[in-house]
Amino acid sequence: IGFPDRCGQLQKGKVNTFSLGNGRVAAFHSSKEAMASAPYIVAASIDGSDRRSARIFLAASISESLLQKVLGPEGAGAIVTADETFLAPSDGTVRSKRVTRLGALVLQSVPLPAPPP
Repeated sequence: IGFPDRCGQLQKGKVNTFSLGNGRVAAFHSSKEAMASAPYIVAASIDGSDRRSARIFLAASISESLLQKVLGPEGAGAIVTADETFLAPSDGTVRSKRVTRLGALVLQSVPLPAPPP
């Protein structure tokens, strides 16, 4: 995969709306496209280089396991895992989670035990 920023993850609860590794959003012309509901894609051709959202012209579906193999630590190293500590806006408590990312995409997020005060 030559352009990790062109990897896309289907947004939760949506059809034909993908978050890309570069932080942009992209969609096919129609939600009837064969890959419009694929969990992961690699967009080979998109438009709108200066816009926040883009149209996908050409893409291929890809499995998360293949993404991990090719772009993970044993591959290109574009997928990284890190522990994050943050203040929860809902109740002001300190929380931690282990997050696996490919650019702007969150591939996995697992809550961790609360850090000591």
